[in-house]
Amino acid sequence: MVPDEPQCTARLRRVGPLDAFRSEVAFDGYGARTASGAVVLASHGASPTSTLILTDASGTEVGRGYDSHRHAIESLAHHYGLPMPLTVIDEGRRT
Repeated sequence: MVPDEPQCTARLRRVGPLDAFRSEVAFDGYGARTASGAVVLASHGASPTSTLILTDASGTEVGRGYDSHRHAIESLAHHYGLPMPLTVIDEGRRT
């Protein structure tokens, strides 16, 4: 049975140039080398048919075709075997 309360927190932060459409994902309580990754737009610009590519901490692609950052982050959490459900906090861009 899946708990009602979030068991894990993921933090999403946009990085790089605006036209790179790249975000880093980190999970509270887990080191960057243990459980982290990136979500990148699969095309060269945002459009209604754009999908996302997911990479793990080593930069290896672990999924593609996601329609939202949340779906990609949930897949990354499953990839690492992290407890579900999770909370996603969008931290925006680095300043």
